[in-house]
Amino acid sequence: MQQKPMVRGLIALGLIMLAAPSVMAMGVTNSGKSQTYGTVSGEAMLSGVRYNPAAASLAASRMKDKTVAGELSGAGGLEYGDVQNIFDLIDGLEPFLTDSGSGGDGGGNTGGDGGNLIFDGIDIANPELDALIDAVAAEAARLTAVLTLVAAEGYARANLDSQFSMVINKDVAGGTFALDYTGSISSGLLGVVDELGFEPETALTALQNAYNLDTGSPTTRFDLSGGVFLTVQPSDGSVNVEFENDSLLLTRAASIEEFTLSYSREAGDFSSGNLYWGVAPKIVLAGLSNVAFRIGDITDSEGIFDDLRDANFNNETGFGLNAGLMWVADNYSLGATVKDVIAQEFDFPELDTSTFTNPDMIQAVENAGTYKLKTQLSLQGNYTSTNDKWSFNAALDANAVEDILGFEYQWLNLSGGYHTGSWIFPDLRVGYHQNLAGSELGYFAVGFTFLKYVNVDASLSPDSVKIDGTEVPRGGNISIGLNYAF
Repeated sequence: MQQKPMVRGLIALGLIMLAAPSVMAMGVTNSGKSQTYGTVSGEAMLSGVRYNPAAASLAASRMKDKTVAGELSGAGGLEYGDVQNIFDLIDGLEPFLTDSGSGGDGGGNTGGDGGNLIFDGIDIANPELDALIDAVAAEAARLTAVLTLVAAEGYARANLDSQFSMVINKDVAGGTFALDYTGSISSGLLGVVDELGFEPETALTALQNAYNLDTGSPTTRFDLSGGVFLTVQPSDGSVNVEFENDSLLLTRAASIEEFTLSYSREAGDFSSGNLYWGVAPKIVLAGLSNVAFRIGDITDSEGIFDDLRDANFNNETGFGLNAGLMWVADNYSLGATVKDVIAQEFDFPELDTSTFTNPDMIQAVENAGTYKLKTQLSLQGNYTSTNDKWSFNAALDANAVEDILGFEYQWLNLSGGYHTGSWIFPDLRVGYHQNLAGSELGYFAVGFTFLKYVNVDASLSPDSVKIDGTEVPRGGNISIGLNYAF
């Protein structure tokens, strides 16, 4: 039985994860209770140390007689772009575009009709060039619209994440140390458009020589501008149109481990509350891989996925720094975190662009080969009821940044929790997360703690998309974690 493109895609993403080193990369999927709560640091959440290094001292102050405490968790998720039957749409582009003759960057098999579209024939003795140009312009506009749609929304990504945090309840120079490990492996498929730039007036000028053709003239090819070519066969008046275009699918896989040692301490004890500060230097181990495919070269999706499975990873090491502040009062806390204060750069393996003809696309591919972490400011807030039963949380990324796969994000997190006091289900929580940039996708989340130690959380997007004819949510994530203290 032949596998559907989307099924093969999911298999390929899994193969990438299995073939990668046993490391993981920071993705959009949060693991543990933060799957529901979001990137908040209040409520003395031990996982919150991950999002604000100043939270360690606050967490330690509420650990009572425990020496160490933390959370171990793992999560997985999928997200699709907002294009119905995206893989069918991509496959449908191939007949419009000429192939490179060499299979692009090693992906898929070339073939098909070579990008030729057959139009109604013309009368060589009296060619109606205006009508012909109008027909070509209409096809060029349709192709440009589809390519733009694929570039803007034609993506799919998968993430696997893990996290381990430990707060050490021991005073060191008046402060507290915490250890944190985060890792994930993520894979994404992005479209990059090469605009046609077809100009009807230029095309009409280029076709003036068609008036000089007669039935005995040889086959003639005209450059109509913007990568559009028209071939006329004077003997029978047949017309073929070719679109030479370097629009591509860029597939990336990233594996990153972050080892963080944070230190925080109280900066001041005031009548209205306490101020904490914290710093968190970290070591980053990155493994990056990418493969580019010209859409015009793709006729066999299975061939593409074979290339993804066999892709090599470029491994690098970097160093980073996060810093944070927290103000803690009786029933509320406010926090601010500056992530990636030290800029880091990581390089993907160099791509073969020998089959590309557009210098702008070649430059775009080369520019995409380097990822530079950008500094991001995150703001957090928490309110807890006087009886400690209810809590309400909010977190906001103040600026948008791109993740290592090239997806832009700026998250707004709103959440609430109820502490039942029961040993079986001591904590219930709900949340909503909205990406204010990039996909602008939202997620509803729910979670609970079972038997005091086991955390189960899940999130689902209310938006849907049709994949292989089946309506599915655009995004979904699930996480299982374990609290510990001793």
